[in-house]
Amino acid sequence: MTSHSSMTQPTMISEKDAILRERRAWIAGLRGSTYQPSLTSKRENELAAQMFPLPKLTRPRVVRDADGNEWCFRDSRDTALLMCKPARFGDWINDSHPDYPSMTRERLALMVELIKHPTEEIEDDA
Repeated sequence: MTSHSSMTQPTMISEKDAILRERRAWIAGLRGSTYQPSLTSKRENELAAQMFPLPKLTRPRVVRDADGNEWCFRDSRDTALLMCKPARFGDWINDSHPDYPSMTRERLALMVELIKHPTEEIEDDA
């Protein structure tokens, strides 16, 4: 009989790691067969990525104005706050900050686009 203290806990892996493992296994199986011997390593990776896509993450979309200021919406309870990261210093601020840039026509046009598409999906590459 095995004591409880000597039993190991199962290792937890992320969804991304599981998918990458599936890709490697698929490529290894492909290389072991005679079905597609002419595929290059790059093409094998492309096919594996199509068959086993990484999970997508949704994050706030960031746009940049002509002055280099970055803008995005951040959720705060039931309200979306328009945040700015001025080019001259690197902290995100809201409209109550004294250094918050004034709205120009160009910035308003950017805000309209940002309102239409406030988030973006990216591959989980973390």
